[in-house]
Parts: sequence; structure tokens; C-alpha cells
Amino acid sequence: MINIKPVIYKELQKVADNVTDTYPSDWETFPVVIFLEEQNKPGDWFDDQEQKSSIRYKVDIFDDTSTSELAVKINQIFESLGLRRTDCQDVPDPSHL
Repeated sequence: MINIKPVIYKELQKVADNVTDTYPSDWETFPVVIFLEEQNKPGDWFDDQEQKSSIRYKVDIFDDTSTSELAVKINQIFESLGLRRTDCQDVPDPSHL
């Protein structure tokens, strides 16, 4: 298994200062980017070793303005690493701030 999570984390820090892989301790500095490995399951095995795996990452973006521009930059980071987006959803702000 190759762990690319540190590589992704480093790239995300280039587009946002407040990046975390846990619950954020700082909700004052926007944008807040939460980056989690949501699923990691073995794929193909050859010569008694795992050669492929299916890994799903989840990125949540919180901001006091639109998140669209940052979402595009984050998508470009994932694409540059050979990864692809499988889903993207807006979450409505119930406070309407």
C-alpha cells in the first residue's frame, strides 16, 4: 500500500491555510478544509501482494463566502495526482448568513 495522504495534505495547504484531517480546532480562520480518507479497500492482488486498492477521500470546505473557486482548485489538485472526483454537493446554510 502506498500512502499518498501526506502528498494530498501538502498540496491542499498550498490553497488553504486551515487544512485538517480531524475535527478543526480553529473555526475562526476561513476557509476550513477537512480532508478525510473515507474508505480504503483492497483491490487486485498479484504474487501475494496488494497491487491495487480503492480509496475514497472526502473533502469538506467551509467558508463565509462561496466555496466554488476553492472547490475547483482542490479538484485540480486531485486530478494532478491522478485521482478523480466522484461526487460534489453543496450543503445549504440553514442560517442564511
